[in-house]
Amino acid sequence: MQPATFLLTAYNQARFIEASVRSALAQTYPALTIIISDDCSTDDTLAVIEGVVAGYSGPHRVIVRRNGANTAIGHVRDLLPFVETEFVVLGHGDDIFEPKRVEMQIKRMIDDDLAATACNATIIDRNGNGQRLRLDPGNLPKPSIEELSVIGRNQAQLGAVLAWRMELFRDFPEPTPPTRRIDQIVSFRALLKRGLGIMPEPLVRWRHHEENRSPEIQKRNAKDAATQMQIDERKAWARIGHAHFMLNDLAWWVSQFPDDRKAEIAKAHRALTRRLLKESEAWAKLRYQMARAKVTEH
Repeated sequence: MQPATFLLTAYNQARFIEASVRSALAQTYPALTIIISDDCSTDDTLAVIEGVVAGYSGPHRVIVRRNGANTAIGHVRDLLPFVETEFVVLGHGDDIFEPKRVEMQIKRMIDDDLAATACNATIIDRNGNGQRLRLDPGNLPKPSIEELSVIGRNQAQLGAVLAWRMELFRDFPEPTPPTRRIDQIVSFRALLKRGLGIMPEPLVRWRHHEENRSPEIQKRNAKDAATQMQIDERKAWARIGHAHFMLNDLAWWVSQFPDDRKAEIAKAHRALTRRLLKESEAWAKLRYQMARAKVTEH
C-alpha cells in the first residue's frame, strides 16, 4: 500500500469542521497522513479541530497547523511543501468524506495509471441534507485538453473532489504566471501527463451554503453593483492568468516531448491563443465600465 496524504483545509468553518475532521479520520486507507490546516480563522475553527484530534487514537498520522495570515486561494499551494507522499487527496472543512474516499480514488489512479482523479459528489445544504448528485453517474464527462483549451474549465476543476500524484508539481516547472488555483493546475497537467479520470461514485458530501468562498457566492452576497463589478473583474483577470499558464505549460511540454500528440497539442495551442485574446478583450471592457462608474460616482 503506497503512502498517501489527505490535505484538509479550513477557514471560519466552526459550524461544519467537526463532521469534516471526523470523516477524514475515519478513512479506511491504512497508510495515511492527514494534514489539517487552518487558514488563520477568526472563529473557533482551530479549537474545534484540536478538540477532535485530541481524542483520536486511530492508525493515521495527524498533523494540525495554522497559517499566520489568511492566504485564501493560495492555501493548498502553500501546503504542498509539507507533503511527503506521491498521492494526495484534497478536502475542505465544510464538506464530509465517505470512509472509502481516499482508498477508492488512489486505487483508480493506480489501476488506470492516471495522474489525477475527480470523484462524484452529493450536494448537501448547510444542514447536511442531501439534494442531488453533482454529476450523472451514467453520463460522466470525458475531460480533454481541447475542452480545457477552448472553454477554460471542465467538471474536474473542483478542489473538493480532487486527488492527484505529486509528479504534477515535481515534474513540471513552477507555473507562470504563478497560478494559485490548484484545481486548474491539476486538471490541465493530468491531461498532459498520464490522464485524468472522473469517477461515478459520490465520495464527497459537498456542502452548498451562503458562507462558501466561491466567486459566485461572493457576487450573490455583494452589497452593491460596484462590488459585483470588482468580483467580475477579478474573475476575468484570473481567466487571463489561467490561459497564460496553460500556454506556458504547453510550450514546456512540447520542448520536452516534441513528438507527443503533435496535432492535438497544436490545436490546443491555437484554441488557447484565441481564448486569451477573447478573455483580454472582455477584461478590458470591464475595466472601462469600472472607470466610467467611478467617474459617474464622483
